[in-house]
Amino acid sequence: MNNSTIHMWFPTSIYEAKEIISREENEKLVKTSLDIREKIPSGGENWNCNIYNTLETHDLVNDNNFQNLINVITQHVDEYIRAHGSDHKYKCFEGWINVGSTGTYQEFHTHPNSTISAVYYAKMPEGGGSIVFENPVEPDMLPIKGIKEDNNLNFKSAKYNPDQGTLLLFRSYLRHMVMVGTNNDPRITFAFNFN
Repeated sequence: MNNSTIHMWFPTSIYEAKEIISREENEKLVKTSLDIREKIPSGGENWNCNIYNTLETHDLVNDNNFQNLINVITQHVDEYIRAHGSDHKYKCFEGWINVGSTGTYQEFHTHPNSTISAVYYAKMPEGGGSIVFENPVEPDMLPIKGIKEDNNLNFKSAKYNPDQGTLLLFRSYLRHMVMVGTNNDPRITFAFNFN
């Protein structure tokens, strides 16, 4: 037994960065998002959720108000990719707004046809609905029985309740969802895909 080793292979990574843009710029983007919600219909027609979004109705890549944020996120994507041992330059090819309030949620999903996905939290009120990432090996056909405590070898999911101004990056194959919100103020996030 004293010559045994557990090797850690195939980790699942989630990148987190805080306060990536100024509070003033963040507030402008919050206002812009609420203005867009008043003028542009919700997208995501194939979604089962009830959250307002601009997927396929207003692409943030083509909106000059969001260009600086996209540039900053792209720098973080470069850093995330370098940690994977790559120097490839990924480009943001789509982005959308999500606005949620009491009772809104997003079902488990992935972001097909992309490599890296990003979520930026422009406004995250209390009760705004945590994002939950699912372990990519779930469902485990024959899970280990009798687990007495959670650790890096047995987590089934990871839950984040990010502060306003937080960026999360992850591989696009990673299934994730947003829990039902209890917030009265809007929860505003921007989602982006990179290839």
